[in-house]
Amino acid sequence: MIFSIHLPKCAGTSLQQSISKQMDPKDVYFDYGDRITDVSKEACVHRARRVSSLFSRDDFFCKKLVHGHFYAHKYYGYFPESKYVTVMRNPIKMLPSYYDYLRRTNQDNTLTRLARSLSCFEEFCEHPWFQNIIHKQIFPLGINDFEVIGVQENYKLYLDRLSDLIGLDIRERKANTNPKPAYSNEKHVIDKIVINNSIDMELYEQALLQN
Repeated sequence: MIFSIHLPKCAGTSLQQSISKQMDPKDVYFDYGDRITDVSKEACVHRARRVSSLFSRDDFFCKKLVHGHFYAHKYYGYFPESKYVTVMRNPIKMLPSYYDYLRRTNQDNTLTRLARSLSCFEEFCEHPWFQNIIHKQIFPLGINDFEVIGVQENYKLYLDRLSDLIGLDIRERKANTNPKPAYSNEKHVIDKIVINNSIDMELYEQALLQN
């Protein structure tokens, strides 16, 4: 089984659409709804219930690919020998895009309410839930544990490598739901992102070396 981890605002929706068009639905499970980055007690209980429900389905264990917003440790303990893939993005661009998304989406949950309650992006950067998101989501995996790892800036190369792994021609489909994210070029804002996401910055630099 291949587990494709969709990090926030890292081309995962585009990849979901590509997979939907290219793969047989019986071979794929799209795992969304875990409310990643939400570490409230209620969200943790919610995730535990979803795991229990999913693993009670016999058809799940026949899937070839699982793609979605989930923590790697959700499956790693059960499928340690499986293959993991993901696409990363520079946190300097990922975080503002995620902030914009949480504030504009129609969803109403702890994460969206929290993002909307914060006075500005800088306050968002200071909140522990939104720091080192990449590291938290891929833990306990490191860069070298991924069968295929890509960066959004070279997404076509990632699709080529993923296609070889799956044995299908996964073609790019545009699904940019945030066409004008508010990236800041102010040095103090960028410095704050880098300082508060030092682990993610290092992971991203490591991923760049493989692309």
